[in-house]
Amino acid sequence: MVSSTTTHTVILKVSMFIGMCGAMARPEGHVCEDEKGQRGLYLVQKQARQVLSAESSTREAEAPTTSYTYVKIANGGYTGWRPYITEVQLYSDTACTVSIAIPAEGGWDAAATVCDAAGCDLCSGWDNVYGVLADKGPQLAFDGSTSTAWRPQCYPCNPGAAWIKFRLSASTVVQCVKAANLGDGSGGGQSWDGGLEVSTSSDAANWQSMTRDAALSGSDMNTFAWQAPTDAPTDAPTAVPTTETPTTETPTTDAPATAVPTTEAPTTEAPTTDAPTTEAPTTKAPTTAVPTTDAPTTAISSASASGDPHMTNTRGEKFDIYESGQLEYLRASHKSATEAHNFTAK
Repeated sequence: MVSSTTTHTVILKVSMFIGMCGAMARPEGHVCEDEKGQRGLYLVQKQARQVLSAESSTREAEAPTTSYTYVKIANGGYTGWRPYITEVQLYSDTACTVSIAIPAEGGWDAAATVCDAAGCDLCSGWDNVYGVLADKGPQLAFDGSTSTAWRPQCYPCNPGAAWIKFRLSASTVVQCVKAANLGDGSGGGQSWDGGLEVSTSSDAANWQSMTRDAALSGSDMNTFAWQAPTDAPTDAPTAVPTTETPTTETPTTDAPATAVPTTEAPTTEAPTTDAPTTEAPTTKAPTTAVPTTDAPTTAISSASASGDPHMTNTRGEKFDIYESGQLEYLRASHKSATEAHNFTAK
């Protein structure tokens, strides 16, 4: 909606131009028919649109901005494998009992289901080598299910490399977080217990690291509780009156100084003789070349299985196995001769 002041200004400009079209009285809203008059009226109308556009931009700039509370959770230590974070939970109390509902998309405007594998506002990234966003993405860390999990982009992860970040309402107070398998976990024959790193911010630019309270958090390194910072009251200093004691300067008399003549004793330089030096002969020990034999190389098939586990078949297709039990990876006929087998299994 345009203010009444701006509208009035536009009308005055148009009326003044119409009045210059000729000496004869014109009805209100009349447009001059000559080429110059039409072009001039167009310029006035264009200027009016510019005035309205500038006022609209000013209103948008003056619109109040929304404040938020940001919470960032990361691995506190080195992980020997890619973490498998099933659930991240937030709590408003230090006992970790009053749960905070994590908003959809983690509170961000962009959907979590469009997060790039290299990272987005919500997380540091996800594993696109052995899966897709639907089964490896960060949205699986707060979907309420422990059968799904976010797999970060790092393998393994240095401290702070795997993180997830939530944008909450400004009034939200968080004092405890839990991130299963991020601070303490295992996989691929590796284990880690470096705990979590937690930081908060009010603008997503300046972050304050929280200090884990061991008494509140307990022994579980996937739990991080901290006391809310409190501002200690400061008492105004009390001025203590002081009384200066007058000092009296005592006049001093400088005693005349008497110069005492000094005599320099002659110095005699003792001759020095350089002792001859004899270089001891050195004998180089003979070196014997040791022949080296290159270890034979064996061609390795493209099929493989590793980790928890990650599988690759002879077609180059990659997939994970989540079912426990005995599985058949390789089959060889017991009737065939050993020398006829054209493969190696490790």
